[in-house]
Amino acid sequence: MAERQIDVDSKVVQIIDQTERLVSAWNEMFEQISTRTSGEWWKSNGVGSCTHPYSVSDVIDGIAKDAILKLMEKRSQDNDLPRIEGRYTCPFHRANFGCVLEGLKPPKCVAHIDNKDEIRAGFGINYFDFALDVYAALRRIQFSRIDDETLVDPFANEKFVEQTVGEIRLITDQVKNSPENTYKEPQKLQPEFA
Repeated sequence: MAERQIDVDSKVVQIIDQTERLVSAWNEMFEQISTRTSGEWWKSNGVGSCTHPYSVSDVIDGIAKDAILKLMEKRSQDNDLPRIEGRYTCPFHRANFGCVLEGLKPPKCVAHIDNKDEIRAGFGINYFDFALDVYAALRRIQFSRIDDETLVDPFANEKFVEQTVGEIRLITDQVKNSPENTYKEPQKLQPEFA
């Protein structure tokens, strides 16, 4: 029985490590994007994309779910910035700071952003497709599944994780090498009054 426990524990550690490496690369990309776009909305109000905070745990699963949720809560508690109160505020965001989860953001948080058009126009990134790929990669890591039928050992995911992190870094380099963002919000049409 102890041998089984060691095996499960090492798999949990591997899943958490892979999750953090992938999400950390994603965060680096967004640091570059946020300095080159007008989208700082997520820092100020703590809501931004995170309007359903209590369903965050619904998208984390697999053998590492409990460990990841405990780490998420610990990171939230260890952060001394005040929480933002409100019905639809994310418990892991802080005003003028953003997410305290660092590399533990759930797939749901990684996949959603509010300024997709600005990212596409400013950097030539089809954010929707790219985010879905990263979302699927995180789900594969956390569920240890390629699909409903095919299990994959977390240690066998290593090459896949490195490849995905590499793809994110290529996009990050593309963003770094982009000219200053010139995206302008489309003008809302004003009604004409007679």
